[in-house]
Amino acid sequence: MSFEMLNWTSHIIALVLVFLLCLPTFWMVKLLRPFEVHKKIDAAKVKTIRVFENNTEREATGLEKQQLVDWYNEASFIQKRAYENPRVGKEGIVLELDSGDEILIVPREEDFDITQRRSNQQVVTYWARHSELGSFLAKLEG
Repeated sequence: MSFEMLNWTSHIIALVLVFLLCLPTFWMVKLLRPFEVHKKIDAAKVKTIRVFENNTEREATGLEKQQLVDWYNEASFIQKRAYENPRVGKEGIVLELDSGDEILIVPREEDFDITQRRSNQQVVTYWARHSELGSFLAKLEG
Protein backbone atom coordinates (compact mmCIF):
# COMPACT_ATOMS: atom_id res chain seq x y z
CA MET A 1 0.00 0.00 0.00
CA SER A 2 1.39 3.37 -0.92
CA PHE A 3 2.08 6.11 1.56
CA GLU A 4 -0.50 8.37 -0.08
CA MET A 5 -3.25 5.75 0.27
CA LEU A 6 -2.33 5.15 3.92
CA ASN A 7 -2.36 8.90 4.57
CA TRP A 8 -5.86 9.34 3.09
CA THR A 9 -7.15 6.29 4.95
CA SER A 10 -5.90 7.61 8.28
CA HIS A 11 -7.53 11.00 7.61
CA ILE A 12 -10.86 9.38 6.79
CA ILE A 13 -10.71 7.19 9.92
CA ALA A 14 -9.88 10.26 12.04
CA LEU A 15 -12.77 12.20 10.52
CA VAL A 16 -15.22 9.35 11.18
CA LEU A 17 -13.99 9.08 14.79
CA VAL A 18 -14.43 12.82 15.36
CA PHE A 19 -17.94 12.64 13.93
CA LEU A 20 -18.85 9.63 16.09
CA LEU A 21 -17.53 11.32 19.23
CA CYS A 22 -19.30 14.63 18.57
CA LEU A 23 -22.68 13.17 17.64
CA PRO A 24 -23.60 11.98 21.18
CA THR A 25 -22.63 15.40 22.55
CA PHE A 26 -24.98 17.09 20.08
CA TRP A 27 -27.83 14.75 21.08
CA MET A 28 -27.16 15.32 24.77
CA VAL A 29 -27.25 19.10 24.37
CA LYS A 30 -30.50 18.81 22.45
CA LEU A 31 -32.03 16.57 25.14
CA LEU A 32 -30.98 18.85 28.01
CA ARG A 33 -32.14 22.13 26.44
CA PRO A 34 -35.67 22.04 27.98
CA PHE A 35 -34.17 21.66 31.45
CA GLU A 36 -32.27 24.96 31.14
CA VAL A 37 -35.50 26.81 31.91
CA HIS A 38 -35.07 26.51 35.69
CA LYS A 39 -31.85 28.35 36.51
CA LYS A 40 -30.42 28.85 39.97
CA ILE A 41 -30.38 32.35 41.41
CA ASP A 42 -27.98 34.02 43.82
CA ALA A 43 -29.59 35.13 47.10
CA ALA A 44 -27.53 38.34 46.98
CA LYS A 45 -29.24 39.30 43.70
CA VAL A 46 -32.75 39.00 45.18
CA LYS A 47 -34.06 42.47 46.02
CA THR A 48 -37.21 41.41 47.90
CA ILE A 49 -39.39 38.38 48.45
CA ARG A 50 -43.09 38.97 48.98
CA VAL A 51 -45.18 36.21 50.53
CA PHE A 52 -48.97 36.14 50.10
CA GLU A 53 -50.48 34.56 53.21
CA ASN A 54 -54.16 34.51 54.21
CA ASN A 55 -55.01 37.21 51.63
CA THR A 56 -52.31 39.52 53.00
CA GLU A 57 -48.89 40.36 51.65
CA ARG A 58 -45.72 40.41 53.76
CA GLU A 59 -42.02 40.63 53.06
CA ALA A 60 -39.87 37.59 53.87
CA THR A 61 -37.36 37.92 56.71
CA GLY A 62 -33.62 37.42 56.20
CA LEU A 63 -33.49 33.76 57.25
CA GLU A 64 -36.76 32.95 55.48
CA LYS A 65 -35.48 34.72 52.35
CA GLN A 66 -32.35 32.56 52.25
CA GLN A 67 -34.39 29.38 52.83
CA LEU A 68 -36.83 30.21 50.03
CA VAL A 69 -33.98 30.91 47.59
CA ASP A 70 -32.30 27.62 48.57
CA TRP A 71 -35.55 25.70 48.04
CA TYR A 72 -36.08 27.42 44.68
CA ASN A 73 -32.57 26.46 43.58
CA GLU A 74 -33.12 22.83 44.66
CA ALA A 75 -36.51 22.53 42.91
CA SER A 76 -36.82 20.09 40.03
CA PHE A 77 -38.09 21.22 36.65
CA ILE A 78 -40.93 18.99 35.42
CA GLN A 79 -42.26 20.58 32.22
CA LYS A 80 -43.11 23.87 30.57
CA ARG A 81 -46.67 25.13 30.62
CA ALA A 82 -48.33 26.93 27.74
CA TYR A 83 -50.20 29.35 30.00
CA GLU A 84 -49.69 31.34 33.19
CA ASN A 85 -51.45 30.20 36.36
CA PRO A 86 -54.39 32.59 36.96
CA ARG A 87 -53.54 32.85 40.66
CA VAL A 88 -50.15 34.49 39.95
CA GLY A 89 -49.74 37.66 42.02
CA LYS A 90 -52.64 36.76 44.33
CA GLU A 91 -51.07 33.94 46.30
CA GLY A 92 -47.75 32.21 46.69
CA ILE A 93 -44.36 33.92 46.58
CA VAL A 94 -42.89 36.70 44.42
CA LEU A 95 -39.11 37.05 44.14
CA GLU A 96 -37.96 40.39 42.75
CA LEU A 97 -34.42 40.34 41.39
CA ASP A 98 -32.00 43.25 41.08
CA SER A 99 -32.11 42.81 37.29
CA GLY A 100 -35.81 43.72 37.25
CA ASP A 101 -36.92 40.13 36.64
CA GLU A 102 -39.70 38.60 38.73
CA ILE A 103 -40.13 34.97 39.71
CA LEU A 104 -43.64 34.06 40.83
CA ILE A 105 -44.23 30.75 42.59
CA VAL A 106 -47.84 29.61 42.89
CA PRO A 107 -49.11 26.39 44.49
CA ARG A 108 -50.73 23.80 42.25
CA GLU A 109 -51.99 20.64 43.94
CA GLU A 110 -48.92 19.08 45.62
CA ASP A 111 -46.42 20.90 43.39
CA PHE A 112 -46.19 24.46 42.12
CA ASP A 113 -45.97 26.59 39.00
CA ILE A 114 -43.15 29.04 38.48
CA THR A 115 -43.62 32.05 36.21
CA GLN A 116 -40.54 34.02 35.25
CA ARG A 117 -41.25 37.53 34.03
CA ARG A 118 -38.03 38.77 32.53
CA SER A 119 -37.12 42.40 31.99
CA ASN A 120 -37.17 41.83 28.21
CA GLN A 121 -40.95 41.16 28.45
CA GLN A 122 -40.46 37.41 28.03
CA VAL A 123 -42.72 35.27 30.24
CA VAL A 124 -41.92 31.61 30.91
CA THR A 125 -44.19 29.36 32.99
CA TYR A 126 -43.31 25.85 34.07
CA TRP A 127 -44.23 23.17 36.56
CA ALA A 128 -41.69 22.35 39.28
CA ARG A 129 -41.42 20.17 42.37
CA HIS A 130 -39.71 20.46 45.76
CA SER A 131 -41.19 18.86 48.87
CA GLU A 132 -40.31 21.59 51.41
CA LEU A 133 -41.27 24.47 49.13
CA GLY A 134 -44.50 22.65 48.24
CA SER A 135 -45.29 22.23 51.96
CA PHE A 136 -44.52 25.91 52.62
CA LEU A 137 -46.90 26.97 49.84
CA ALA A 138 -49.61 24.60 51.10
CA LYS A 139 -49.41 26.23 54.56
CA LEU A 140 -49.86 29.66 52.95
CA GLU A 141 -53.13 28.51 51.37
CA GLY A 142 -54.50 27.77 54.81
